[in-house]
Amino acid sequence: MPIDFSISHFSIPGPSKVNEDAHDFFELSDRGIVAAIADGVGGNYGGGIASALAIQTSIFELQKNPETSFSDIFSAVALSMKEKSKEDLISSNMATTLTICKIQ
Repeated sequence: MPIDFSISHFSIPGPSKVNEDAHDFFELSDRGIVAAIADGVGGNYGGGIASALAIQTSIFELQKNPETSFSDIFSAVALSMKEKSKEDLISSNMATTLTICKIQ
């Protein structure tokens, strides 16, 4: 049964004027809705990169397998951030929070 939903989102940067937040939502075909929010850690260069990567990885993992556990998603995010941190100095100390909500 299709789910009818409407979502709105926004993000306001703090005093630094750099917004390191990322968010997205998508429908898992007829299996529900997923919303993901990541807040890049300020003070660490690469927070914006980390939050965007966390969202991208989460979406990829859930689209690949909608039954993927949150634990497996968080492990995949940690691995992708570790790999990215090896690519350049800006990303070496990147950090983010990640919240995922799956509604079925």
